Amino acid sequence: MRKKTNARLSLTAILFAATVSACPAPGVVGVPPTAARTLWITNGSVHSAALANNLLYIGGDFNFIGPPTGNGCAIDASTGSLPPGYDHLSHQVDGEILSAAPDGNGGWCIGGVFSHVGAVERNNIARIAADGSPHDWNPNANHAVRAIVVSGSTLYVGGDFSSTGGQARNRLAALNAATGAVLDWNPAANNDVYALQLQGTTLYAGGAFTTIGGEARNYIAALEAATGDASAWDPDANGLVRALAVGAGMVYAGGEFTVIGGDARNRIAALHPDTGQAESWDPNANGLVLALAVSGDRVYAGGYFTVIGGEP
Repeated sequence: MRKKTNARLSLTAILFAATVSACPAPGVVGVPPTAARTLWITNGSVHSAALANNLLYIGGDFNFIGPPTGNGCAIDASTGSLPPGYDHLSHQVDGEILSAAPDGNGGWCIGGVFSHVGAVERNNIARIAADGSPHDWNPNANHAVRAIVVSGSTLYVGGDFSSTGGQARNRLAALNAATGAVLDWNPAANNDVYALQLQGTTLYAGGAFTTIGGEARNYIAALEAATGDASAWDPDANGLVRALAVGAGMVYAGGEFTVIGGDARNRIAALHPDTGQAESWDPNANGLVLALAVSGDRVYAGGYFTVIGGEP
């Protein structure tokens, strides 16, 4: 009797997200319950369920229901729906995705903190084919991958790792975009890299480092994309740089700093791409800036602030 009660409790706890295989009859040895991966899931608790005529009606505290995509998924930019034929089930990631970039062939390169993509082992970096299936490509980073930039046949990655592709690489590496093989490029940052942006032959990096590319650089640097050497560009931030964006003739930085480019700038700044000096642009965020994007004459920022640009 006790065994039957436990089975019911298990079903109640999981019903909001999935169906499970039925409990075997008393005395019959069965396989452990497994969730139906194709059933849509909700964003809140389910308190009631009724099944009739092959339809399941559920009710609860949720206000959205949709397919189980895991922590990452491609969606149609115009409709917001899954692309036709896209297999969102085969590449569900078992951890957090921190970065993504198009692979140039209709698929995606993703980085983060995970160990599997679908049923395939992939440590912290993976490539998803255009149909949503995991690619054979496998650089195998030993810690988090936080930033990815694709440039032609080269993939630049940054994060917390100390090795990838079986080679020692401290927090920055360049990979062959087609094979995942590690290239000789090796700037060797002494602490984590959170952001990368490529402009021409220059790769901008932001993070927690104080040396990179063979030079002392506090939290932000410009590297030669071909060699990995640090250029003379040196905004010298006084705190972590967590986001970078390039556009409108500027390098935009966000993070935890209060001084950068030789001037007081609270957590967000525009830097001259040649000199590294802070421009007059000063939105003055009152909290951490974690994400930046540039489109035309607009800069989009995300983070933990409640006031920015003089507005709440």
